[in-house]
Amino acid sequence: MTDRPHGLETLRYVRLMLLVVPLLLIIAILVYAVVNHRIEDSISSYYLGPARDLFVAMVVSTGILLVVYSGPPVEDLALNLAGFYAMFVALVPTRFEASLALLDEAGRTRSILSVRVAIIAVLVVTAVFAYLGWRTRRWPGPELLGTPRRRFLMILCAVLLAVFLLLVLWRVVEGTYFAGVHVTAAFLLVCSMALAIASHLGAGGLCEHDTSGGRRIHYAGILWLMGAGLAAWPVLVWLGVRQAVFIIEWFQIGLFAYFWYLESRRLWEH
Repeated sequence: MTDRPHGLETLRYVRLMLLVVPLLLIIAILVYAVVNHRIEDSISSYYLGPARDLFVAMVVSTGILLVVYSGPPVEDLALNLAGFYAMFVALVPTRFEASLALLDEAGRTRSILSVRVAIIAVLVVTAVFAYLGWRTRRWPGPELLGTPRRRFLMILCAVLLAVFLLLVLWRVVEGTYFAGVHVTAAFLLVCSMALAIASHLGAGGLCEHDTSGGRRIHYAGILWLMGAGLAAWPVLVWLGVRQAVFIIEWFQIGLFAYFWYLESRRLWEH
């Protein structure tokens, strides 16, 4: 037996894995680009190609790690939401109608059923997870509602989550192309990550004090760049850049990676 703090080691590896996991998809995309002499117009387009397994594995793994990672109340809630939305980014195809058009009737039925089963499984597990959190008193209600800004953000998060769940349930019942689920989940994933990053600035009533470890300008810079990236998206589309979505997606992933690098440095000994 040693005196090594195993919990600390576990948290270190969780943070490191959030940096390493995206490398799987990066390598797959590079190999795909060399072999096929092309780059798809978005990361999610690889769902329909040979990189599908790695795409799904990467996003599901990232979602699980975001849920497992524990931090201050606001950050913890934001990361739990981000992990939840990541599941739908991974499991609900983009441009599903194009994929179904290539299949016969039996193939379309099987594909739609597989997505339905995946969605129902995620919803059931999430409900059980939330119930266990409530039963074990792991809901930090007072901390999340301690200031007017926090209350506003928590209400906004709850409303957006409710709207998203209604969309998902409607698409499960409708059972055609699951239109809007993938894009909406991706947008809410980015918003949740932005809230998690903002919670480190110690400003605006999001947390009690600055937890940026002396790198407040870095965290603030990530938030500004995330907003700039989203604003640049329609501009690139207007300019006719075919890989506009691909560029913005990887730009955001790079910012997330830098955030986790900062967190790993700040909390390496904690």
